[in-house]
Amino acid sequence: MEEKTTTQKESVRLYELGFILNPQIEEARVGEEAAKIKAVIESDGGVIVAEELPKYRALSYTMIKRLASGNKRVSSGYFGWVKFESEADSLSSIDAAAKNNENIIRYIMIKTVKDSMYVQRSYGVRKMFQPSAFKPVEGVSAERKAVSDEELDKSIEKLVAEVGK
Repeated sequence: MEEKTTTQKESVRLYELGFILNPQIEEARVGEEAAKIKAVIESDGGVIVAEELPKYRALSYTMIKRLASGNKRVSSGYFGWVKFESEADSLSSIDAAAKNNENIIRYIMIKTVKDSMYVQRSYGVRKMFQPSAFKPVEGVSAERKAVSDEELDKSIEKLVAEVGK
């Protein structure tokens, strides 16, 4: 009995399905379309681990969706993704459902690892931009002197005269 459960756990892997939905779908129906995709995954024994609801985005290039009524050019869409655990045997039915869904412009299904779910980007300040990274220049004082308007005008005229030479 233990052998069966260990082999079953080994055959379950983590996958990610990224998809672009048709931009002509009403915004209120986008959640419904995402729910249909999740329902297909869950009906085949998959377990949803993480997801991002589709958001409207402009695409980098125009895509062509082949439909029974003809080709359709798309330059924007609703992009979303779902991470799920599933057995490899059920991927073919999930793939077929995504391929046959006319509201999905394009999709990709990849095998992934659990660690990537928890990776967060660090947007810390680089060391070179911290004040302690700057060295003071010798011979230049950090003190500021009050300058009158007359002195400022004279120094500007002097600089303009030097540039004009």
